[in-house]
Amino acid sequence: MSEMITWDYRHELKTFNGEFDQIRLDFGAVAVDLYGNAEIIETDGSIVKIDDAVKRQGHLSAIWQLLGRTMTGIIMDEDSFRLTFEDGALIRCKNRKEKKYDFVKVWGPDPYCETEYPSALVYPEPDPEVMEAMRAMIEGPYPKIFSPLPLTPKLLESIMASEAERPVYTPPLPRPLVPRVLVGEAGKVITLDKVNEFLKFTVDPEVVTVEISGLKARFNHPFEVVDAAGRVHESIDATARSGDLDALWSLVRTNIARLEMDAESFRICFQDGAIIHCLNQIDVRKPDLEQVDFWLAPDDNYNNSMPKDPQHYPANLKV
Repeated sequence: MSEMITWDYRHELKTFNGEFDQIRLDFGAVAVDLYGNAEIIETDGSIVKIDDAVKRQGHLSAIWQLLGRTMTGIIMDEDSFRLTFEDGALIRCKNRKEKKYDFVKVWGPDPYCETEYPSALVYPEPDPEVMEAMRAMIEGPYPKIFSPLPLTPKLLESIMASEAERPVYTPPLPRPLVPRVLVGEAGKVITLDKVNEFLKFTVDPEVVTVEISGLKARFNHPFEVVDAAGRVHESIDATARSGDLDALWSLVRTNIARLEMDAESFRICFQDGAIIHCLNQIDVRKPDLEQVDFWLAPDDNYNNSMPKDPQHYPANLKV
C-alpha cells in the first residue's frame, strides 16, 4: 500500500443525512459518506460506536453533537480513516481487511474529485492536470459521435436516421394523490393516501427534515416516533439537539401509507404501523406559528419534484 494520505481542511459540519445504506456528513465544500462501522471519539476520550450503516443502526445522536464544529483534516492509512475536529474530537473507521469494498467516500473540495477508502491507498491520487484535461475534453466543443470511419454527410445522415427510429420511453402515469377532507369534532382532518418509500432524513442545528418520495416534511418543533410495536421513542428536538435519531434511521426504506393532519397532530403513517407525529402545541387560530412545513409533489409530475413553496401545519387547518 502507499504511504499515509493527509488533507488539511477547515470546514464546519453543517448537516448530516441518513440515507439507504450510508451516513453523509456535509461540510459544505467537502462531504464524507460512511458505509461501514464507525466510531466517534470525544474530547474526554469517550467512544461512541456507530454500527454498520447497512444495518441502519447506531448512536446517531453522537453525530448530532458534532454539528457546528470545525474539522481540521482527514487522515487515511492502513490502520483507519480518521476525520479530526479542532476541539480534539475524532471520527474513526477502522480498516477491516475482510471487507472487500470501500466503506468511506470523500467528495470535494473539487466537485469532480471523489476519493474512496481504502482503495485510495492502493491507487495513486489523480493528477490535477490530468483531471482538468479530462474535464475540458468532456465539457468542450468536441464531436459527440465517434466512428472508425470518416464522418461523411451521408454517414451522418444514416446515423441520425437510425437514432430517430429508436423507441421513445414514455413514463407511466403517476399514481393519483387525491386529498380526502373530512370535518369532525376535532376540526379539519386531511388524509392524503400515497404509498411511497421513506428515502432519508437530514439533521441540522435547527430542524430535522424527512424526505419520502412525493413528500418532504421539515419539523420546526419537537416530534416523536412510534415504532411498529407501539413503542414511543425519545422526543426529537432539533433546537436542543436531543432525541432518539436511531428511531428515524430504522424507518428508512419503509413505505408510507398516508399523511394525516388534524387539530391534534401532524402524522406520517407507515404501512407497518409506525408513525412520525408532531403534537399541535399551538392554537390553530394562530397559523403564523408553524409546527411543520411540508411539500407535496404535484399529481401530474411523474418524477415527484417538489414545489418551491411549502404548505404549513397547523395553518392549513383553518376553514
